[in-house]
Amino acid sequence: MSLRGFERVSSRASQVNDDVNIKLRVSESSLLFSPDASAAIGNPAYAVILLNKRSHSVAVVPADKGDDDAIRFAKAAGKSVRVALPQVLTAVSELIPVTPVDGRAAFTDVKGEYSKSDNAILFHAKDGVAGSSARRGRAAHAE
Repeated sequence: MSLRGFERVSSRASQVNDDVNIKLRVSESSLLFSPDASAAIGNPAYAVILLNKRSHSVAVVPADKGDDDAIRFAKAAGKSVRVALPQVLTAVSELIPVTPVDGRAAFTDVKGEYSKSDNAILFHAKDGVAGSSARRGRAAHAE
């Protein structure tokens, strides 16, 4: 008996199927990564956000706590990840702009892809779709 031609089945969370919903929502107040985006890179506690201004792309890679540019990322598996650090939000918003809408919460959704060789998720600004929703909470009643 030979095992030639067989492929190993991995139980690691970084195995990504084609039907996952890897998405980044850029809003005026935060970045929101879908649960599938976090799961694709293994739900790391810390990550580094990389920008490519030439290709207008954003990448997210897992990082160690001691990395100088690491930010707090996934707190629990299966949950969305919200990043509201002003310097990160400003830098990403330059590549993936959010078009303001009067009286509504504006955002841009970008579908991402997983790069197995780099263990990274990639988001291209050209794939962004602008949208808006009704404001919720105090902001809705302040106007």
